[in-house]
Amino acid sequence: MSRAGIKQIVLCGPGTLSGTPANPVPIGLRGTGTMEITPFKTVKDYRGRELPNMDDVKIEAESFQPSLRMLKQLIEFTNHNCDAQVTSVKQNLSAGEVYRFEGENSPGIDFELIYSADKRSIKVTLERAYPAGVLASILSESALLGAAIIPGLLNEEGKDFSRYRMPYTISIESPAETLICADTDFDSRKISIKSKGKKSAFNSSFVDYLTVSIELSTRNSSIASLLEQRNKGISPFIKWKESNGGNYYDAFEIAAGVLAQKTELKNSDDERQIKIVYEADIPIYDILFEFGAGKGGDETDTEGIKGGTVKIG
Repeated sequence: MSRAGIKQIVLCGPGTLSGTPANPVPIGLRGTGTMEITPFKTVKDYRGRELPNMDDVKIEAESFQPSLRMLKQLIEFTNHNCDAQVTSVKQNLSAGEVYRFEGENSPGIDFELIYSADKRSIKVTLERAYPAGVLASILSESALLGAAIIPGLLNEEGKDFSRYRMPYTISIESPAETLICADTDFDSRKISIKSKGKKSAFNSSFVDYLTVSIELSTRNSSIASLLEQRNKGISPFIKWKESNGGNYYDAFEIAAGVLAQKTELKNSDDERQIKIVYEADIPIYDILFEFGAGKGGDETDTEGIKGGTVKIG
């Protein structure tokens, strides 16, 4: 009998899994993880029989130890620019199953960073369809090679509770130095940075854009507040600052002219609020990461693990 469960999901630089894995990104502390192998683009004959074509491999997980380093690496890993390794929980007393997707068999990748009042996470999806013979070779070679040793991990899963991030918004400004409203007036808040692209013939994503969206609901909902927000313009400057504990933070600075603003007022017998939405697709590399002292981290943090600033536009 096989045992259910995924032990490790980790990504690294392209072509490095078989040597020394470069820039590894473990999913680590996470929500539910899944790996599915399903028929892809089957051919149906006149008797209704589905004939095989390719097999689609899809791996999904949501990491609860997000960082700007992780976001930056995921952007760099798009468009078949990474290797990936998945291991199952132990199937006997010695080892679990190993699945390695590397080199010319690298997967496509999609992701979404979400900071909200409920949680902070990065969702990752790896997907690609393979001819049946190629997938059979991948699986047999993976079993033969075994799991690669990933440098820098505290444990096999890559869990690091010190990198767990709780929701704690310091400020949301528009324009600069002007709070949209007091923290206590928010009903909900969410910022999302999500990959956007098209699927190839092999069902892997080619990412061209990042969809950036901010959704806010506030009880500071007078007509004067609605007009004040609209008078900031169609596409104002926005800054979102999220605490990482102590003096560390993640900041997202979005220049004027990038996201379009939409506002609406709702007043009913049991609810009154203003909803504000900023959103746009931006070219994937129209984003700048700044790390170090004064940018959200400190002088020792050059990667964005402790904090940093993202500038868009």
